[in-house]
Amino acid sequence: MASPLPLGFRFGDRDSILHGHGHEDVPISIVAIIGMSCRLPGNATSPDILWRLCAEGQSAWSEIPRDWFNKDAKLLPPVERQVDHDTCPRRAFPERKRRPI
Repeated sequence: MASPLPLGFRFGDRDSILHGHGHEDVPISIVAIIGMSCRLPGNATSPDILWRLCAEGQSAWSEIPRDWFNKDAKLLPPVERQVDHDTCPRRAFPERKRRPI
């Protein structure tokens, strides 16, 4: 893994950090990442446990909780299926396979 530190950096070299190795026109910002947040599936309570779950080939799928929404509701009107009608004006079949649907 490549080092996130500038080439030639020595720990304790305060001037290297503050002055940007000759890039004085670029403002220096020091950032500290102090936490991480995420929603995890199944019984995974941390990214490490999620990684282990995936590495072991386990599944985290579950049913949608009923109190979230009514998954059985008909949200759109039903569309009649017309098996004798093609709605696609063009196809990308090879020449020898081209035939009506």
